[in-house]
Amino acid sequence: MTDSNDSKKASPQPNVTPPLPPNAPFTPYEQQKRRGGVGIVLLWFVVVILAVAAGAGAFVLNRKLDRADTRMSQRLAQADEQNADLRAKADQAASATTALNTQLIQLQGKLADAEAHSQALQQQYQDLASNRDDWTVAEVEQILSSASQQLQLTGNVQLALFALQSADTRLAATTGPQVVTIRKAIAQDIDKLKATPTTDLTGLAIKLDTAIDQIDQLPLAGEAPIARARAQAAAPANSASIAAATGEPRWKVLWRQITSGIGQQLSSLVSVRRIDNADAMLTSPDQGYFVRENVKLRLLSARLSLLSRSEPALKSDLHAADAALARYFDVSSKKVQAVRDLVKQVDQASLAVTVPNLNASLAAVHQFKRGG
Repeated sequence: MTDSNDSKKASPQPNVTPPLPPNAPFTPYEQQKRRGGVGIVLLWFVVVILAVAAGAGAFVLNRKLDRADTRMSQRLAQADEQNADLRAKADQAASATTALNTQLIQLQGKLADAEAHSQALQQQYQDLASNRDDWTVAEVEQILSSASQQLQLTGNVQLALFALQSADTRLAATTGPQVVTIRKAIAQDIDKLKATPTTDLTGLAIKLDTAIDQIDQLPLAGEAPIARARAQAAAPANSASIAAATGEPRWKVLWRQITSGIGQQLSSLVSVRRIDNADAMLTSPDQGYFVRENVKLRLLSARLSLLSRSEPALKSDLHAADAALARYFDVSSKKVQAVRDLVKQVDQASLAVTVPNLNASLAAVHQFKRGG
């Protein structure tokens, strides 16, 4: 820079110096001046080139910087988008992790409950395994109790027999002196049930129903003479058929019927009979209705006692009904005799109405439980 200033200051000096004469020889000083001007021009030329190069370099550098900034901004935008996606994915992962933790906690709770139940079941299994005989005997007791109740209510001997055989089969898998005692008692009850005679309760109930239906048609003791007189009075109406059948004249048949009718009427005026119960002859038609209804009620009560297998009540009702039939009804009537025969048949068959019990087996089971 000092050289350039000095050259600027020294440049006007050639204008001041007088021109050299022609054909004057060059001196070394003049050669130095010319060389200095050329150097200055070269220097300025270099400076300009350097300035142009510096500007071009700065422009190129600026363009590169702008491009770099653009790329950097794009990369930053992409990085922001990626960060946003990563944050969303991180939030989703966090929520999924929270849900998994919740499920894991629930599964741990369920696993703990399952372990607790498993331990309880194992404890129960151990208790049952240790008390296998007690469990079997308790089950057999339940079977026997149900069979005994059904036997007393319905009288189904076959069902009770099946229950006893099932209980004996269950006890066969266990050993022990007390279990053997129970099996002996069950065997005794099985033999007792097999020896029990079978009773046709349905047939006996049908007989009682038949007797009940015929009560309204039975003649009372006071109605027997009137019924006979009416039957005899209706006989003359068949004179024509009798004459046609015998070949006799009709007047002879009519005469015979008239004379016999007069004789019957005269004989019916006085009737001598032995009556053990005078109340039967004094029973009015209205009172006869109540007599019949009383006998029906007795037979219905006997039917209920038969189905419930109550032998004392059954026999009491049957005897009361038979006594009423013999006291208030005409015992010479075939209908009355048929009804009384039905009542007697039911009374005789009621000997097999009672069913055995299972007290021996139940007592053996209770003894086992008290001993255990």
